[in-house]
Amino acid sequence: MKLLHGKQLKFEELVKINFDIFIMATSHEERFVTLNSKKELNFKKRVILSYKSCPLKIDDPNTAVYEAFSEDYFETVIFMLDTEIPLMGLKQNINILVDYSSMTKSWYYTIMSYFTLKQLEYENVNIYFSYTPSTFSEPLNPKHNSYIDPIPGRFNIPTLDKPKALIVGLGYENKKAEGIIEYLDPKVTYALYSKPSFDVRFSDAVEENNKKLIEDLGENVITFPFNDLLSIERILTSLYFSLRDEYNVIIAPLGPKPFTLIAMLLSIKFDDIDVWRVSSGSDFNKYNRQAYEDEFVICEIKFIK
Repeated sequence: MKLLHGKQLKFEELVKINFDIFIMATSHEERFVTLNSKKELNFKKRVILSYKSCPLKIDDPNTAVYEAFSEDYFETVIFMLDTEIPLMGLKQNINILVDYSSMTKSWYYTIMSYFTLKQLEYENVNIYFSYTPSTFSEPLNPKHNSYIDPIPGRFNIPTLDKPKALIVGLGYENKKAEGIIEYLDPKVTYALYSKPSFDVRFSDAVEENNKKLIEDLGENVITFPFNDLLSIERILTSLYFSLRDEYNVIIAPLGPKPFTLIAMLLSIKFDDIDVWRVSSGSDFNKYNRQAYEDEFVICEIKFIK
């Protein structure tokens, strides 16, 4: 299928839509149940992706659970979609709601990429990615980086005669960005981070734990509003067009997740963008994040036949 467009929605618009399926993920974070608890949502079936055994008590016949017990999490997502999509029956349009708040990058990247690779009979597939922002937690000491590589789900073969340009979305853990910059050794680097954010402590922590990098990059540091997806898209698109002729463009989204989602979306729109991750594997820092008030950042993505 072909990506047509993406746009940001409000929660009031989301509850007016009838969804064929609602896909969510469990985690150690308290916020993973926030969207699921909204009784205003209208969906025919719920699918739960669980990292191990599902912590929720399920007594609903319209709920299916898919458990991942290995690091090949994206294969579980492909199996789930291959199983569930045909069950929606013959119709022209389908609506899918995805709560990616507690998903790994490879999970929601695989969901997004799946529909660009599959030849489905639907005229339109509308996917609504919803993110629940969290309250602030103090950043923990960073774990060892087990993986610095393209996010599973899609991979672009770079042009060998071009140097690398890296656009890194800064997170608030110390040394994460330096790790991927050192590994990739790009000729040019841009750093982006959210400011303002819902809680000023997030922006303060990003600036404190990336202080030297921000100072070194100078004018190549750009800020964006945390919950303004259009601003993020415009900044990344502008950077891409300014770099693509001379460089292989790599985006490394270390945070926050709405930035990551837009980076992934652009890599589907422009197939010469690579999206990389820095991961500690199964030995990652666990934050018991709670939902920030009653806020959701929602992106509608439309695919056509």
